[in-house]
Amino acid sequence: MFKKVIRAIAKFGLVVLNRVSCKTYKRLYPKYLRWMGVRIEDDYQRGGFDPWISPTAYFDPGYPDLISLGSGTTISFDACFLAHDYSIDKELYAQYEEHGLLLGKINIGKNCFIGARAMILLGTTLGDGCIVGANAVVKGYFPAGSIIVGNPGRIIGNVETLLAKHKEKGDISYWRGENYDTFEMVLPPDPMPKK
Repeated sequence: MFKKVIRAIAKFGLVVLNRVSCKTYKRLYPKYLRWMGVRIEDDYQRGGFDPWISPTAYFDPGYPDLISLGSGTTISFDACFLAHDYSIDKELYAQYEEHGLLLGKINIGKNCFIGARAMILLGTTLGDGCIVGANAVVKGYFPAGSIIVGNPGRIIGNVETLLAKHKEKGDISYWRGENYDTFEMVLPPDPMPKK
């Protein structure tokens, strides 16, 4: 009980810190998740990839040690990582009078991007540099550089092609300097011409 209270207080403090100093939050939050049991590489922040993990992301509290995150991975708000599944329990009990569940590891490669409200299920491995779209439900193996969307999650392309497409269109906004105060904003053209 005492440990749960300490964890809740620490989490609340980190949520507040994210609003006050994002840089400090990004340095401390992976350490908090490691303390909770999630396996995160020691060099998580290195390499200039500027990863961020939303404080609203949900990491299976019952089995955090089955979840691993590669360095440089960004996780958007309300993303969910579930390493367990109780769906078989009722039928298992009906047939054999025993309770049970399914467990599986979740391995996220380096420099991945997990979109808002994506759900990553047990038994999932993402190779390095994957992009998971918002609201995707992902289970299974996906090779490096995959772009995964939908429910069930499926590959619709690769990161190299996506980057080349946007470089050609010239619609990438670049951060410049040491902080987020200055960047080159590029807006796409209006979809409808003005009258």
